[in-house]
Amino acid sequence: RHRKAAIELPELGLAETRAASVVAEAAMLANYSYVQLRSDDDVAPRLNSLTIAAEGDLRALRAEVARSTSVAEAVCFARDMVNTPGGSLTPERFAEFAVERASGVGLTVEVLDADAIAEQRLGGILAVNKGSSHPPRLVKLTYEPSVDVLADLDGEPATVALVGKGITFDSGGLSIKPADAMVGMKMDMAGAAAVIAAMCALPALGVPVKVVSFTPMTDNMTGPDAQRPGDVYTARNGTTVEVLNTDAEGRLVLGEALVLASEEQPD
Repeated sequence: RHRKAAIELPELGLAETRAASVVAEAAMLANYSYVQLRSDDDVAPRLNSLTIAAEGDLRALRAEVARSTSVAEAVCFARDMVNTPGGSLTPERFAEFAVERASGVGLTVEVLDADAIAEQRLGGILAVNKGSSHPPRLVKLTYEPSVDVLADLDGEPATVALVGKGITFDSGGLSIKPADAMVGMKMDMAGAAAVIAAMCALPALGVPVKVVSFTPMTDNMTGPDAQRPGDVYTARNGTTVEVLNTDAEGRLVLGEALVLASEEQPD
């Protein structure tokens, strides 16, 4: 079934281009649903196509709609990642999704595997990952403004750094969560999903700053070599950290990402 709609924009008190942009973004976000794992046949989107009728500069209208569409697509990507079960969205798979999307929009991509994470002395990520059967990943994305965007700048672009937590499932580790508290812990990677999605929208938005992101990825499990309360690890910046509660995994991985981000000397 092909579901389609058409909207004629009335006088809204907004510029026509802005109104068209808002309508397109709202339609895409309202139409979102996570159907990848549904077993029934009725999984078609509620709306397949939308036609917007508006007066004004056609080129400007299309450009604004394209911008809002890029934002909505980024949001939907983040929602897909958050909705994917932790047993399916392993750190390796999460990194693969990030690489595929980021490479497709022209970002510079670097992925650290377990050996590279160890070489970079990212002790917090390794400590959290000790109880897992899946190796960790750290994804670094870099966005550079295009030549056209740089032409409008006075001097070098500023640098912004983003970090996001990518805990693909959080059991709490040996400081294990109660069963009810584990429900929804597939979403403990939402910070990384939001950062990756935002990074991938930057080229379409023509953002006039350099942006670099670090998203550490691991689950926090109770395997036979899981870190124990009282264990001490050494972070990249040389700080030794005693872990009293293994359910504090977020600050361990984000601490390492913040060190890496700081080394970029962002503005």
